[in-house]
Amino acid sequence: MKIDFLAGTEDEIRALPTRELQLECMQLIIRAGQGVFGLPLGPDPRTGDLSGCRKIYFGNTSWRVVVRYVPSERSPVRTVVLAVGARADMQVYHDAVQRLTGPSDGQ
Repeated sequence: MKIDFLAGTEDEIRALPTRELQLECMQLIIRAGQGVFGLPLGPDPRTGDLSGCRKIYFGNTSWRVVVRYVPSERSPVRTVVLAVGARADMQVYHDAVQRLTGPSDGQ
C-alpha cells in the first residue's frame, strides 16, 4: 500500500524532540502502510470530525499519528498521514481536521 504524507507532516516528524521518537513514529507509519492499524476516531466536539481516521500512539502514549485509509478501510490502497504531534493539547487532532477540511473562511 502506498503511504502519502500531507503537507507539513514530514516536518512534524522531523520536529519530534528525539531521534528515537522520529524512528518510532516512522516504524508505526510503515506498519500502518501494511494494513489497517490504530484506533478509530470519530466526531469530537473538542476537535472536530475525524470519522474514518485512526490514531496511533507512540512515545509512551504521549504522541499521536493520525492516518486515513483511502478509499476506505475496507479496501485501502493508500495510507494518508494527516498529522503527527503531541496529544497533550489536542493540537494533533485540530491539525488533522484542518488538513481534511482546508482553511476556514477568513483565514
